[in-house]
Amino acid sequence: PSYMGVSFKSLIEQKADICGDKVVVVDHNRSWTWSEINKCAQIMAVDLSYMGVKKGTRVGLCGANSIGWIICFFALQKLGAMAVLINFELRPAEIATVSELGDISYLCYGQMSAMKDEYQYIQEVRASEDNKITNFFSIHNPMMYLQRLGEYEIVKNYYHEPVDADAPSVMLYTSGSTGKPKGVMLSSYNLLRS
Repeated sequence: PSYMGVSFKSLIEQKADICGDKVVVVDHNRSWTWSEINKCAQIMAVDLSYMGVKKGTRVGLCGANSIGWIICFFALQKLGAMAVLINFELRPAEIATVSELGDISYLCYGQMSAMKDEYQYIQEVRASEDNKITNFFSIHNPMMYLQRLGEYEIVKNYYHEPVDADAPSVMLYTSGSTGKPKGVMLSSYNLLRS
């Protein structure tokens, strides 16, 4: 397929251009097209950029499967940041440990198993001994980005710097069965090829 040699950034933009009106995700009884995901990701990328996320920044992405997670993943790719994918079942102290291992100072979070109270969960991460995270970004409300689609025309030309398909774009962690979990860096090419 033609998309195997492109970055995730180029992939979302190509999909929006070629088949933008095609529904690709249904989340909570709402259908999302390639175009909507691309536009919402562009707007979210601006928000993340204002927080300080830029090319090469390692950003933890943690949450149950959701459209917010998908939009955030593509927003990070538009910035050239590395999405460090974190198990949404981890407790606050475990999130902190992963932040130290992966040198993560930003966490984009959605619904997590151990999160009963959002404020308390974030405070527990902050207070954990190994914590390196200083910036937290909620991806709970993707509908907010649909309500902000009018901003897209203003920001659509931001972040046009190309991202190499072979550049590390995602970090996954091993299970740590023989010691501490180890980060495995993957490129867009690695993931789209598999």
